[in-house]
Amino acid sequence: MLPVIAGGIYSPFLVKRIKLHFADICKLLIQTWIYGIITMFAVMQLIAVPMIAVRTTFTMLVNVWCALLAVLAAAGIVGYIAAVLRIKKHGGPAVDNAGTDNDRMRELNKPETVPGRRSCVCWIALLAAVFVILTGYQARIASKYQHTDDDDARFVALELLAVDEDRMLTHNPIDGYPMYWNTGEVKKDYTSPWTMYVAACSRISGVHPAILSHRLMPMYLVTLCCLAYLLLGLNLFRDDWEKTLIFAIIVSAVNIFGYTSTHTVPSLLLLRIWQGKAVFAGLMVPVILDLLYRLYEDCTLVPEKVLLFVSCMASSLMSGGGIVIAALAVGFYGLVVLAKYRNIKNTLYIWLTCSPCVVYALCNVFWYQVFRLS
Repeated sequence: MLPVIAGGIYSPFLVKRIKLHFADICKLLIQTWIYGIITMFAVMQLIAVPMIAVRTTFTMLVNVWCALLAVLAAAGIVGYIAAVLRIKKHGGPAVDNAGTDNDRMRELNKPETVPGRRSCVCWIALLAAVFVILTGYQARIASKYQHTDDDDARFVALELLAVDEDRMLTHNPIDGYPMYWNTGEVKKDYTSPWTMYVAACSRISGVHPAILSHRLMPMYLVTLCCLAYLLLGLNLFRDDWEKTLIFAIIVSAVNIFGYTSTHTVPSLLLLRIWQGKAVFAGLMVPVILDLLYRLYEDCTLVPEKVLLFVSCMASSLMSGGGIVIAALAVGFYGLVVLAKYRNIKNTLYIWLTCSPCVVYALCNVFWYQVFRLS
């Protein structure tokens, strides 16, 4: 529930673009859930890196994160209230320019507009049921059967050191000896402390990190990843649920039968979704592509730029690959915007959204010069 509540901070600008039909409410809940969890990731990244740098205790990190999440939840509730007041004031949410095409598509899909469209409701319900079954099947497979991976030894060890010993990235997860800023084994984890996020969830819930990673997180994260592709499809197909569900079903089928290499998205999604790089590949990549597509349609949208900034911050939490790939995606997209709109100002604003990735990449390369840790 907390991600949905936290995602309420984005609800005022999300609500103003839709009319509150049942399908729109479903889309709004998906958006707030995904954007809420991404914001929680970003908050952890924002505080974890400097706190690890100054060698604070893990307990302090958890306390500060919980306090910020409480503030975020309060802001989310205020956002929902503001959205409801906006609806009551205007007699219904207004549709701005960005929602014009979606609204037109929705009008065309009304049963009374298209002959025989009412009979398609059963077809869409069937597609939705297939999508839910495939999503549940993927989550069950990842949770019940996939419990081994070579990288898990170091991840679980770092999480246990944090939960049990109150230490953050100060010891070698292989042999237990102290390690410092210039040691390669944990140096990359300083700027992408996904293990500390999992450890914080373990401390708060009281569940062992290994159980949390292998049994509980797959059910939650695989569902989020599938919903991220559903959200991407809704924007690609102008809120046409029939085409979107077919798209999501095809993606699910590719994920289930797409294990051709250990480096593909299907293998990351279903074999080790509890690792940061897998969450980036399965969740953040479709979210970033969705935001970039919306900005491609209208590069002046400020909320999308804010969400892209938050997404880049969250991507930095997950892995070094997230830092690099997110920055490259936004950087190349800026060139596309510059070629399409000939607008240097908007291009610079878009490039600024990947500034967290640039900052953490520089910290990773020049860690000693930045923090002078010993």
